[in-house]
Amino acid sequence: MSSLFIESDNMNSNIHRSKRNVFSEDDIRVENKNGTETLIYDPYNPVNKMITPREIETILQNYGINVPINHFELYKRAFIHRSYTKSPLLYDTSTTTNDESGKGQNATELLTSKGALHLEPAKRVPSCYADPEKLGKGATRNGSLCTTNSECDRRSPEEFDDLPDDSNHTHTIRTGYCGNIQIMPKPYNCLPLFTKSNERLEFVGDGVLECITKLYLYRRFPKENEGFMTEKKIALVKNEAIGRIAYEMGLHKWFILSKNTEEKQTRTNLKKLGCLFESFLGALFLDFNKIKVHDEDGWFDNVFLTGPGFQMVQIFVENVFEKHVNWIDLIRNDDNYKNILQVKIQKAFKVTPDYLEVSPYNNEIGYYMGVYLCLGQSIHGLNHSCSIPIQQFVSIQDIHNYMSIHGKVLVFLGEGKHKIKKKAEQIACESAVQALG
Repeated sequence: MSSLFIESDNMNSNIHRSKRNVFSEDDIRVENKNGTETLIYDPYNPVNKMITPREIETILQNYGINVPINHFELYKRAFIHRSYTKSPLLYDTSTTTNDESGKGQNATELLTSKGALHLEPAKRVPSCYADPEKLGKGATRNGSLCTTNSECDRRSPEEFDDLPDDSNHTHTIRTGYCGNIQIMPKPYNCLPLFTKSNERLEFVGDGVLECITKLYLYRRFPKENEGFMTEKKIALVKNEAIGRIAYEMGLHKWFILSKNTEEKQTRTNLKKLGCLFESFLGALFLDFNKIKVHDEDGWFDNVFLTGPGFQMVQIFVENVFEKHVNWIDLIRNDDNYKNILQVKIQKAFKVTPDYLEVSPYNNEIGYYMGVYLCLGQSIHGLNHSCSIPIQQFVSIQDIHNYMSIHGKVLVFLGEGKHKIKKKAEQIACESAVQALG
C-alpha cells in the first residue's frame, strides 16, 4: 500500500489545508488499536447504484419527454452527493498553485519540495476493478494493480468523471496515510469517488423550477391574487414537498452517497431529496439546451441564447405536478406559519416579525429561535432578556395601549427548536399564531 505523510507545522499558508477541509469529517471514523487512536477515511458505499441511460429515459417518458437524452454525464452527475466526491490529496495530480517565486507548480510537487509530503508511487486502479468480471481489453492484473495501455492514462483526474463505468481507463489514486488519517482503498463492489457533485446542477435547477412553478400557477389560477400564488408556490417548491415527489418517483434509488451519509438516512431525507430533484431538473435543462434547433425563422440560431431546455423542463415539471400534487389539500391547507404570522402582524401593527436566537446553538436540540414583535425601536442590539411574553397582554389592543404609554416594546410571540434554523423559525411562528388566536 502506498504511503502519504503530511507535516503541517511549517507548511506554506497558501497551500495549507486542514484535514477538516480535505476530508469530510463525517466519513472519518476512529479506531483504537492497542491503545493507539487511528482515524480511518472510508467513504465507499456498496449500496450505491449508478443510474443508466435507459432508466433516465424511462423517467422522462413517464412525465411527457419522449425523446432520447443527449448528454448522459449530466444526468449521472445529478445523483452525486458531495459526500461521494474525490479529495484532492487522493490523486497524484491536482490544481496548479504558485510558490513564493510565482512559478506555477503542481500542488503535490510544491508540497514535496517544502518537505510536507513524502510519497511513494501511487497505484493505478481502473474503473473495471469495481467488478472483477470486467477487466478491460489488453489489461493485466497484478494483485490490486490493474493496468492498460490506454492513452487515457494521461487524462487529468477531472476528466475521469466523464468516463463510462465499463471503460478500460485507469484512475491514479493514493491510498495509505494523510497525516494520522488512514485512507482506505476502494472495495471491488463499490463505485469510485467522483470529481464533481450535483451542487452546481442544483443551483440551476432551483432557478428553473421557481420560474416554471410561478408560470404554472399564473396560468392555472387566472383570477387569484399575488398573495395566493406566492403562498402556493412556496408550498409547491419547498424542499420537503419536492423531496416527497422525488421519493415517489424513485429517484432515491440512484442517489450516490458516502457510507456515513447513508447511515444518516440521507437517502430518505426529504430535504436532501428535494436538492436531488432540483439537480435532476438542472441536468435536463442543460442537456436540451445543448441541442441544435433549426426553426424556419432562425430564432434559435440568431436570437435565443439557449436551446429548448426550458420548454423540456416545463413539460416535465407540469406533468410531475399533475401526477403527484394533491391540489385540493394544497388549496385548503396553509402550513406556512411564517406567512400566516406575517400577515397577522402587518395587519395589526404595520411591521413584520423579527427573529432572534433565544440561546446559542446546542448540539442536542439545534437552534432555539424566538419570534418577536418589535415596536418603537430597532431590533439590533436587543436580545431575549429585553422582551415581554405575549401572555402578559390580554389582546392586541393591550399591546397598543402599552405602546402609547412607553413608546417602545419587544414582545416575545413564540419559540421553536430544531436542528434546521428555518424549521425552528417555522415552529416558533406556529406557536405565535396559536398564542394570538
